[in-house]
Amino acid sequence: MPMTFGEFFQVTPVAGVGYTRYDAENWTITNTDRTYLHTGVEASTKFSKDFDGTRNPRWGLDGLRHIVQPYAAWSFVSTDDISLDDPKVDRLTPTTRPRPLDPIRFNAVDELQSWNVVRLGTRNRLLTRRDQGAHEWLFMDTYIDGFIEDPEEQRDLSNLYNELRWQPLPWLSAGLETQFPIVNSGSGFNEYNTSLRFMPSPNFEFTVNYQILNGNPVLDDSNQLFFRSYLRMNERWGFGMLDVVELDDGTLQQQQYTLHRDFGN
Repeated sequence: MPMTFGEFFQVTPVAGVGYTRYDAENWTITNTDRTYLHTGVEASTKFSKDFDGTRNPRWGLDGLRHIVQPYAAWSFVSTDDISLDDPKVDRLTPTTRPRPLDPIRFNAVDELQSWNVVRLGTRNRLLTRRDQGAHEWLFMDTYIDGFIEDPEEQRDLSNLYNELRWQPLPWLSAGLETQFPIVNSGSGFNEYNTSLRFMPSPNFEFTVNYQILNGNPVLDDSNQLFFRSYLRMNERWGFGMLDVVELDDGTLQQQQYTLHRDFGN
């Protein structure tokens, strides 16, 4: 239920309830169910400035608008404690990314635990005109989580997260994801993940990713390079390839070839 105050300050409260049940197929295992309650709110405001004189066809710029959106989000979930006997069908997969604050986007429902989290951040957008509409030329989201109740560890604050997307042209895009502690030990590790996508022709594209992970308590340290490519042979068939190289020891960790068939044409 979004609400706007004074045409510049937006508040969006949310609330919900969830229920999960498993029925046992034999008498030696009992049925089990869990219920969770969720409430939260996000508040944000926006500031913008136009740079109409900024034009550069080579980099896809036809005017420029910079939008800054500071925001604060609070999410509270209350649910039953997890028991070792509970089914673990939709489980957590180890990841370096922060969990979503909206339980609807939290797929590992069997490991959903109570949390109380406040997220503070700022979104930056650079918009330009393209195809008679607005095109997001660059996007950056910088945020940090504060934990009143941490569902994973005993943290007070998370790492500082940065997520950046740059899409200047249809055949060129780049991305950057970083996280590192800035208060105490944060989440206790560092990560840097960069990507570059390039299409030298309409039928061929390749992507290069470079990832550094250091100090994660679950995942091994890594210094990896990813090469992805895709060749569109015709309207029905395509061919893809993936190579993953661990730079610390020069190991080719993965080599994958895929054949694609488009049944929609």
